[in-house]
Amino acid sequence: MLNPAPSTTPPPSYGQWLVHLKLFVLTFVVFFVVLYFFELIPEIGLDIDFKPFFIPITLLVLFPRSSHAWAIGLAVAGSELLGDFFEPGGVEPDDPIGFFGYLVGALAAGAVMQGRWQSPLWIVLGGLTYALVNGMMEAAVWLALGEFGTDALQSLLGNMVTHGIIAGGIVAIPLARLLKPYLTRWVGIPTT
Repeated sequence: MLNPAPSTTPPPSYGQWLVHLKLFVLTFVVFFVVLYFFELIPEIGLDIDFKPFFIPITLLVLFPRSSHAWAIGLAVAGSELLGDFFEPGGVEPDDPIGFFGYLVGALAAGAVMQGRWQSPLWIVLGGLTYALVNGMMEAAVWLALGEFGTDALQSLLGNMVTHGIIAGGIVAIPLARLLKPYLTRWVGIPTT
């Protein structure tokens, strides 16, 4: 009896690994480059700054699977952590915890938006969720280090506005509509 030729078709999971890798690399590189320019904007008060949350929010709303959120969240967290080493101030006390804030925030934002890329309300709510989760983790560090509660609260609320709304959901709304057909083709899977 002859053995059939081995299959040259990749296992079914190969495609998803490629999708995750593409999302990770795209998010990491674009977030890192844009973050460099955002870091030139001076901070307001205690750690209120601008971060390009529109990048992960756009990708999270277009690719709503939780595994995609993991790839996007890890990319943003890693990109931000790498960027912290190049900042003029260097790594701040809240940065290591912020890493987990970026990851958990991505998972939470993806769960809130659930692929509703045509709904501005859900995109802004996703941006606020991302900023809230990330900001709560960073504010907890400032509280643990003895900063006054009002400063930590001001940092949390300020970053929710700057990260989640101004540089987040508002920019992600038109980007999601504009980039959906291109990202679908590039990543190789239909978006919802």
